[in-house]
Amino acid sequence: MNDEPANFGMLLDVPVTLTVELGSCQMSMKDILQLDVGSLIELDTMADAPVDVLINHKKIAKGEIVVLEDRIGIRIIEIHGVKVSRTQRLASEAEVDDPADISEDPRSKKGKRTAAEPSKENA
Repeated sequence: MNDEPANFGMLLDVPVTLTVELGSCQMSMKDILQLDVGSLIELDTMADAPVDVLINHKKIAKGEIVVLEDRIGIRIIEIHGVKVSRTQRLASEAEVDDPADISEDPRSKKGKRTAAEPSKENA
């Protein structure tokens, strides 16, 4: 017996906004007005801390930043309080890339696990 309403399928195509929140900080208006190209803003989040994943401004998951060639992505590590184990994360990495290509660090190869960029010599 199916508990879903007959028209539930119509909702599957409704667009939603997915946002990843890296962190935040408080600044005075004076400091904001002094921002310029090249200015750095220090956030309240540690570099290796999980990031929040939001759908239409509602937090639905936590993730870790990964680097995929020349783009960044988010690997989900927790959904609605259900944590994904390290073994499950490593297994999902192995499905995407050869486990031998997994290296440490997403931004400067330090702190988190991420699929390594392919070598340009082998391309």
